[in-house]
Amino acid sequence: TPHKCAFALTASQFVLSAVFSLAILAVMGKKPVIPEQARSATVAIGLVYTAGFALLNLSLGRLAASFAETVRGLEPIFTALFAVLFRVRGGRLGPRAGGSLGALLCGAAVVVYSQPALSLSGLTLGLLANIDLFKP
Repeated sequence: TPHKCAFALTASQFVLSAVFSLAILAVMGKKPVIPEQARSATVAIGLVYTAGFALLNLSLGRLAASFAETVRGLEPIFTALFAVLFRVRGGRLGPRAGGSLGALLCGAAVVVYSQPALSLSGLTLGLLANIDLFKP
């Protein structure tokens, strides 16, 4: 089923990145040291990124890859939305940032409108996958 494939792909991405990271550290002769106060934050960040990739892989099963990646490119809108909602960095957008986001939204609207076989579930999963890219 598509769900099993998406989760298997996400798990393999996670395992391969861990193996390659540990191999690089071993070649460099370094041991990963995570301070105790940062461990819970590191685990939380890892879980959010893994969830984002799982959602992206699920959306790829419902949308054309080019469209799913276009939706993924809407990440700056999510970053601005979260910055305003959670008052990160003052929670305000300047005119240039607002204009840039407006242009991005117009481009996204054209792409969504021209998509012949739009799956709302795929679009929703693709939009939710952007949450893992939020950078406070």
